[in-house]
Amino acid sequence: MLCQQFGIDDSERRRRLDINRITSADQEALKSLKPVLEKHMDEIVDAFYAHAGKYPEALAIIQSAGSSVEKLKKTNPSWFAHMFKGEFDLDYFESRLIVGRVHAMIGLEPVWFYGAMSTYYDVIYPIIVKAYKLNPGKLTSAIVAFQKAFNLDQALVMEAYIEFGFLEEIRNIVEKTHDVASSLQESSEQLRQGADESGQSVQEVAKVSEQLAHSAMSQAERSAN
Repeated sequence: MLCQQFGIDDSERRRRLDINRITSADQEALKSLKPVLEKHMDEIVDAFYAHAGKYPEALAIIQSAGSSVEKLKKTNPSWFAHMFKGEFDLDYFESRLIVGRVHAMIGLEPVWFYGAMSTYYDVIYPIIVKAYKLNPGKLTSAIVAFQKAFNLDQALVMEAYIEFGFLEEIRNIVEKTHDVASSLQESSEQLRQGADESGQSVQEVAKVSEQLAHSAMSQAERSAN
């Protein structure tokens, strides 16, 4: 599981909620939003992909990954379903990390992801305002909770995108570089030892040659006498 890889256990899950100031009141507000937004889900999803469809390069990325707008339209409701459960359990965290990994694998850059979030804001906020226009307190709570949840969504997706799009490759390069450096160091050590041994052999040969030369000179002197 990706949660395990990213060190997200139940304690870390609670810490992330605390960092994003997601309280039990926010969780209840999100649950209350479920029936409000579910009946507009087709409108929300259609607006999302209508905007994406304006950019051929974004559609090309989707198609090259073996998917299509029609297929993706079926996944959006489950994306929101996780959020509007208001639980933010490990399954929720896992689902967001998976999305980030997929984005990295298919090369879907952050510009498209954040652009998609802007589309959601444009469509969803007016729906929330219309639903709670007679209850300012509830309206404020709903918008704040929704924004906090989306902030956490984006943080998790980008965390995985950075990991699988950049950091993993960098770590692999560093590891390979370390292996090469270790191999070079080992070869250098072997060469040094070889040079030391060669130097020692040369010294020994020189010593023997000197002894032989001295012996030959002594012999020559005796012969001359």
